[in-house]
Amino acid sequence: MTNICRKAICFGAALALCFLADRRTALADGAFDFEVKDFLSTQWIKDLKPTRETATNIEFEAFEFEVDPEDEATDEVKQPPKKIDIFDFETLSYPLLLYLPPNFRRHYFYFLCFCVGLGFYAYFGYRRNVNRLKRTLAALKPLLREHFAYIADEPACYERLKLHRFRTFASGRTSCDTLTITFDYVKRQCLWHEWLLRFIFGMQDVMTIDMTLPQMDPVTFAITQKKTNKAFVKSNEDLADTTYAYEPAELPRSHRAYINGMEKCLTNYAHYVIARCQDFFPQLIEFLALDAVPTPDGYVERRRLHLKVRVGNDDALARQVLAAAIHLADYTKNYSVHEKTREALTRSRHDLVSLIYREEIRRRQEEAREENLKLSPGKLKKLEKKALSRPAPRVKMIR
Repeated sequence: MTNICRKAICFGAALALCFLADRRTALADGAFDFEVKDFLSTQWIKDLKPTRETATNIEFEAFEFEVDPEDEATDEVKQPPKKIDIFDFETLSYPLLLYLPPNFRRHYFYFLCFCVGLGFYAYFGYRRNVNRLKRTLAALKPLLREHFAYIADEPACYERLKLHRFRTFASGRTSCDTLTITFDYVKRQCLWHEWLLRFIFGMQDVMTIDMTLPQMDPVTFAITQKKTNKAFVKSNEDLADTTYAYEPAELPRSHRAYINGMEKCLTNYAHYVIARCQDFFPQLIEFLALDAVPTPDGYVERRRLHLKVRVGNDDALARQVLAAAIHLADYTKNYSVHEKTREALTRSRHDLVSLIYREEIRRRQEEAREENLKLSPGKLKKLEKKALSRPAPRVKMIR
């Protein structure tokens, strides 16, 4: 059950407790204080009966009208109270029922039926996502078998990460070490997500492709939607510090691009990627080609290609996106920049690391200096012996 369903159940339980508290307050004047011995003696049950039944020698005032003899003859003879079993459920629950609101059992039954209905809805929603996944994988498998030597196949053709998130793998290609495809479906197991939040936030099924390349020149290029730009930059903070905003004429106004330099060989790569993604630009969420990331010790290689697209219920679009990702991986692996450009990028990256991690580098240098100042006992003895072995300086006394 999802978080929203659990919140609804907790809200219903809290509402029922509020009703119990109100009922208890209303009946506080008629409440009884029980003790264990009184409870076991069943004396409290007799006390709960109306006073008219147990009272003796009660004098009633005369009524103004006469009683019909036939009605008087039909009066039932009161029977003595039956012996009550201590472990009778009705007897034990009778004090609790005094504090419950009217029709509590019926309303609680409706609440339980609602919870069971949510459980069935979650199960069938999960099965719908699984069926969508199997149908999409059936459309992608011919393309994967054509370009990769090893793919995830039955019976474990996918891995479930969450109730709405699944993942599959492939490998065995000269231009791609590993391929990971992640499917993020709408939470169809949740009633609120499918019928309310999906329309408010425009949620759709998303396919994410991550590829690791065997080699890659120093090229960093990214495309993201403007409405998701803040989240993209937050998840890739190093990218924002080491790239420049790039706005070519071919780029739609709904997207924003970043590049690590304005050299012609780098902009040519950006133009080629934009042209290859023109067919599904309205559905494109983000694209990232990254060769390395900065650290205080320098740049660390990543050689990563990332593509995230809203595919919805269109299996043909998913196949088209996968084909474009494979083609871009081949192009990126074989793309090379000029030697002078590579040297210039290496120098600029070194300067950027010194600027970005200036405080971190300074802190490390101070820690190293403190470690050098800390002398071990053995080193102190050596220094003392060396000082004692030196001849005493001859000082000429002048009088």
